[in-house]
Amino acid sequence: MKEFLGRFSQTVHRPEPVLYYLPHLLHKFAPWSVLIVALVVSTFRRTRSGIRNLFRQTEPDILWLVCCSLGGFVVMSLVQSKRVDRIYPVVPPLCMLLAAIVGHFRIKKTDERTLQWSAAAPLFSIVFTGSYAVAKIVSDYRHDADHLEVFSRAVNKEAIAHHWRYEVISGPTY
Repeated sequence: MKEFLGRFSQTVHRPEPVLYYLPHLLHKFAPWSVLIVALVVSTFRRTRSGIRNLFRQTEPDILWLVCCSLGGFVVMSLVQSKRVDRIYPVVPPLCMLLAAIVGHFRIKKTDERTLQWSAAAPLFSIVFTGSYAVAKIVSDYRHDADHLEVFSRAVNKEAIAHHWRYEVISGPTY
């Protein structure tokens, strides 16, 4: 009970500002987060009819995903104790929202530039993620980051010291 209720007070966990999750979402899920912000801003700028009329003109599925994403974001932002992994349940509705918005643009064929940016985002993410993975592998190779080998030696040393036996066992294949 103390652990659960401690999240809503400032005594157990360190409190963070209300908009703590916003930069984390923008950073950790780029370029998708940047693309969704750009699509919303471009839609809002194109209609120029105000937020009230924008919500009236929005299709129900997109409006539902917006409310679901913003509702989860607001609720998690109001909880005093914040950890970055607690915002992850907001990500699937945001992903579906992005797909719904891009699908809406494809059906209406209103803005070719938006579709081009939507096509460029996966390419950018592939290049960015691929280069990051290659850089990590090269860095670990250069600095002899043989973590698995070090771990296996430590396990072997402990097994010999305590006269433990260990072996590989087979299990069902799926």
